[in-house]
Amino acid sequence: MCHQTPLVEVIHPGRPAVLYAKVTSDQAQAIVRKHFPPKGFFRRLSLATAQTVDRLIGGQPESSQLHRYGIDVRDKPVGDFLDPQLRLATQFCGHLNPLDIDEYLAHDGFVALRKAIAMNDGSALVEQIKQSGLRGRGGAGFPTGLKWERARAAIDPLKYIICNGDEGDPGAFMDRMILESYPFRVIEGMIVAAIAVGAHRGIFYIRHE
Repeated sequence: MCHQTPLVEVIHPGRPAVLYAKVTSDQAQAIVRKHFPPKGFFRRLSLATAQTVDRLIGGQPESSQLHRYGIDVRDKPVGDFLDPQLRLATQFCGHLNPLDIDEYLAHDGFVALRKAIAMNDGSALVEQIKQSGLRGRGGAGFPTGLKWERARAAIDPLKYIICNGDEGDPGAFMDRMILESYPFRVIEGMIVAAIAVGAHRGIFYIRHE
């Protein structure tokens, strides 16, 4: 729901998820206070005092301010948009620690890379991608298999795989969402692509700061 970003989803085990739309930095603290109240009597007392002061000054309770930003996933327009979706590129987004490689491995991480290495046939790998119907996530939806096929056919033996994370459209966060939530899948996909087009004859350096 790009038209509602930034979205904040709060998930408590055993409870319905709560979704907030068009959240600003001003609401972030209120969301945390509402769903994760402090422990201990004096901390709760301090919070209640601060909220009372804010209510006296602002004239509107914090909870009612947050209510304006809430989205009910059971509303028909929202449900019609979200319910049919099957996450592929963003699978497990928001549920995995993006920098925990062990967690990625536990959710079939690098399985596709192992299969690609076992195939040991870039042409067959390209053909498999073509048959899958995979397309780019941009507006043109260019077929990935065709792009890989043309890169593989290039006569220059030196080839590179580049991750283009540029957001060309203002207010669009598709690339950033994937890079921030699923970086190991991006890296795995780049290595598979390198094998397919013949850009893997070298050493991969991954720089993390």
